[in-house]
Amino acid sequence: MSNLDKVTADQAKIKSGEVTLHNPLWEKIQAKLENMRIRSSTPLPDMKHLLNINGINCFPRGDLVAISGKEKCGKTTDCRIIVSALMKGEYMGVKAIEEETRVLWIDTEQASQTSRAVCRGIELMCGSELSDERFIYFALREYPDRQEMTEVMRMLFNEYCPDIAIVDGIRDFIPDFNDVVESAEIVLECMRLSSGVSAEQARKKGLKERPACCVCCILHQNKPKDDNNMRGHLGTELSNKAGEVWEATQDDDHVFSFTQIRSRTRPVDNPLRYKVVSSTYVDKVTNKDEEIGVPQIWTAPVPSDEDQEEVMVEDVEYIQTGFGFKPLTEITAYEMLYKALGFGDWTWNTMRKQFCKYWGVDYHVFNAIREYSNGHLRNCVVAGQSVWRYDGPKIITNEEGEGG
Repeated sequence: MSNLDKVTADQAKIKSGEVTLHNPLWEKIQAKLENMRIRSSTPLPDMKHLLNINGINCFPRGDLVAISGKEKCGKTTDCRIIVSALMKGEYMGVKAIEEETRVLWIDTEQASQTSRAVCRGIELMCGSELSDERFIYFALREYPDRQEMTEVMRMLFNEYCPDIAIVDGIRDFIPDFNDVVESAEIVLECMRLSSGVSAEQARKKGLKERPACCVCCILHQNKPKDDNNMRGHLGTELSNKAGEVWEATQDDDHVFSFTQIRSRTRPVDNPLRYKVVSSTYVDKVTNKDEEIGVPQIWTAPVPSDEDQEEVMVEDVEYIQTGFGFKPLTEITAYEMLYKALGFGDWTWNTMRKQFCKYWGVDYHVFNAIREYSNGHLRNCVVAGQSVWRYDGPKIITNEEGEGG
């Protein structure tokens, strides 16, 4: 038999299944891959969440949450609200789902005095002293070896076994937030840390067993005012991988908003809105007073019935909302109505109240938006329900006059 005939015969045996190829690498990883294969019938526990906001469960165990925003727009304060809700059970309508959760806060940006003020602010919000067992805060801005930062974070997770971890900010764990490889590695490391350590993994690797946790990564947005994307390739990678993305904003009236802008599961529709008021913290050792800002829930003022008359749009280019300024075009009008109201059975009065509550505006803004939508946003009947449908688009400019 020639060599060619022998090869042909062997190929025939392999094709018929009489002989199988021996692949040591495949045999080595096959068992690992089998545990990762998911079928529709695969038995899995329900996803566990740590918080409930507006009736929606959020901040899941075993996943990443991204928190973004411009400088000094309330990202740290938003995290204080989260921690306060977890510590005392509820704060500003944010409710803890589990009891006795443990929080690990890793800060890389603030001075030690500012970090201490964060801790004191949480105590003021909780109305009691924080437990050293449940709240662990590390200020790593002065850590001497930046090359060890990722390893330090890994060791803190393994030592304290948190239920939720706040990493403020993740940018300081890599030298260059525009480096593709470094960005992918640090986000992947946070994903691994969120998965926890099973009993089997702990036994094999000599680690503590710890539960899956929620890892909240804080990252600034780009500098330009009209660019709300998170910075660099790190921001892109974090936005892609995070199960939830939240945004912190502040308007010209110093009203802060904490808004979920993306979610893989059921979204939290209405943002948290609050103002920060000064409160006094008394140092237990020195007995000195320190003024610390504490968030308090804020709602838009509702005008009296006589002030709710219809108004027409006259040369309006921008409107101010709880989310900042919005350009007034017909598409924006539709988007604002849809985001606040969705599809539902609304009377004008209930629509107006819900819209003003969601956007933090008065009734005149709703009337202006309604005028801008006239002729393209119309009431129709679908499956027995009165819903709002958009027929467009058409951009309205100032030159086109009232209502386009």
